Amino acid sequence: MKRLLWPDSLRGRLIILALFCLVLFQAVNTATLFFVQHQQREHRLTLLASQAAEWYTILNGKDKAQQEEILGTLSSLYNRKDWRLDFAIVPTFPDAHFRPGTEGPIVHAPALFADVLAPEGGPVPPFLAGFTRIGERQGLQLAVQLNDGRWLCITRHRAATLRQEKLQHGVFLAEFLVFFFIMFCLLYRETRQLEKLRVGAEQFGESPETAQKLPEEGCREIRETAQSLNRMRGRVLNSIEERDRMLSALRHDLRTPLTRLQLWAEEAEPEDVRDRLLENGRQIQALVSQSIELASSLSTTEKQVQMDIAAFVESVADDYAEEGRNVTLSSTELFSFTVRTRPTCLRRCLSNLIENSLKYAGSAEIALFRDHEGLGIEVRDSGPGIPENMLEKVLEPWFRVENSRNRETGGSGLGLAIAKNMATLSGAQLLLENRASGGLCASIRFTA
Repeated sequence: MKRLLWPDSLRGRLIILALFCLVLFQAVNTATLFFVQHQQREHRLTLLASQAAEWYTILNGKDKAQQEEILGTLSSLYNRKDWRLDFAIVPTFPDAHFRPGTEGPIVHAPALFADVLAPEGGPVPPFLAGFTRIGERQGLQLAVQLNDGRWLCITRHRAATLRQEKLQHGVFLAEFLVFFFIMFCLLYRETRQLEKLRVGAEQFGESPETAQKLPEEGCREIRETAQSLNRMRGRVLNSIEERDRMLSALRHDLRTPLTRLQLWAEEAEPEDVRDRLLENGRQIQALVSQSIELASSLSTTEKQVQMDIAAFVESVADDYAEEGRNVTLSSTELFSFTVRTRPTCLRRCLSNLIENSLKYAGSAEIALFRDHEGLGIEVRDSGPGIPENMLEKVLEPWFRVENSRNRETGGSGLGLAIAKNMATLSGAQLLLENRASGGLCASIRFTA
């Protein structure tokens, strides 16, 4: 419940705060409007009672004909465009005169009106006063009993109808919705820059070489953050370029001494010493080559292109078949789809996975797959698999499932790490899982 009321994202929190402020502002605004309207009604009712006291004094001393003449004059005098007064003298209690077309009973006036009708403290004549609804309009009504027992009834009609009041309330609601929509769009636009910043930083963390420069737009704080991250990106890329130059020089400089050592080892005596020297030389050369390959798998200058994955896996399977190696293509699940990727990086990734399966299972099966999370390539085998608690660790450099130092059985621990890096450069993700029937399934997954 707490998470629902207070979102976890900055965008959600800002929208909730903006909504709360708008609701609070609108509530105060509406309450102020109602208060002012109520005060105006009270003032009009007080003014009507004060005028009624004068008319009451005038009409009390007149006969019926004079009273009718005075009422006619008053009706024509107070018939205005924005409001009007209706006058009538009825012989009985004015309940029946007031009630037709009204909603709710007449509200009895407070003591203030009694003071107005009898300002010198004399006897207060019977009277009624209050607000009422007459049809679609809201009005004020006041009735005072004359000395002859009849009642003087005065009704003040407003020009504005109740429908107009409802329209005014609707304008308030529409104003609230418009302001909230504008504020929501502004907040969404500003926080979208934060989202771009987060996605760009995450892409940079996964693959600094392929990540695009962060857009330096938005408010000042976001621009400065993007600029700082871009400067950091530049320094990291410079370090990577320096590393690549160092590895290139190391690869070139080590080739000659390693070759020289191998030539010297071939002339060594006796034979068992020569064999051991040659074997260690081959291991050193393989280790250096794989280490350089691991380092080079972290970056690439290859451009992404749109590629048909079905044709790609068929060509890889054909290459292995021509070499007489046990690599098959699952044609029953084969279907065509295209992705934007780096072909050389993807081929190196797939080749490493196939070589791993051939080494530990003697065979490999390639298949395409598609599910709700994405699509990609699977490399399956029927080998011993990997313990569940090591499925993620085997993707780390130098980690081997077998604890021995025998590289013929345990390998160097770099093949899957290189495959993972190549998958990342290809725009995919490498996932490992054990098959229910036994063996390992390695998935190169492209997000749909």
